[in-house]
Amino acid sequence: MPNFTAYAAHEALAFAQLTPSTDRLDNLHRHMTALEPDVPPNMRLLMLTVASALAAASEATAKAGSLSGRDRTRAYAEARELTELALRDAEELILAIEPTAARFRGIDMPVTPETITAATLAYAKVTASTEEVEAIRRGTPVVRVWCSSDKQQGKRITARISAGVHTDSGWQDAHPPILYHFWRVDGRRDAAANARQRLWRRNPARRYLAVTDVDVEFCNDPRV
Repeated sequence: MPNFTAYAAHEALAFAQLTPSTDRLDNLHRHMTALEPDVPPNMRLLMLTVASALAAASEATAKAGSLSGRDRTRAYAEARELTELALRDAEELILAIEPTAARFRGIDMPVTPETITAATLAYAKVTASTEEVEAIRRGTPVVRVWCSSDKQQGKRITARISAGVHTDSGWQDAHPPILYHFWRVDGRRDAAANARQRLWRRNPARRYLAVTDVDVEFCNDPRV
């Protein structure tokens, strides 16, 4: 089974690359720490380097924010340099642990109750509280297809596909969502019905979703 903790770490990396704030750098640091048991022996030193570099980048970014004028400009330039190096090494390490982490593929999606629950626990390893972990273990694993249509003419539909677990406190994803875009098949029916028609054909051999051991839910996004 793929390393779903690495998928979560790569998502944290992407957010830090987009906006390298102290919060996002610290969050990535926590995700990298969660990956420590999976680091190959020949990359242990890189793991220590990444942890130290992320801490230094976060500290430099925070310090720059407390300054003003030219000192602030210089400090931010130094912080950006530290951050770029730290993020580069973090990505190298994540991809060494899970080569597919940069792009989650449909064939990597867990589709049995046991693998969905295990993947959800791994994916939520950093963010879930003790109570949430127990809720995931007690929850119901399913595959959910969350559907919405564009706001203009409603002809283009987006299906957000993810395995995960229904818990007492809500939904927990097992992996980064797979986004599937398609043109509306039947204008008389809503987005979820169109997605079911497109993805869940009567002949199992022709289905986009190769899922047999858990329920597949097709839901309309209530926000659109």
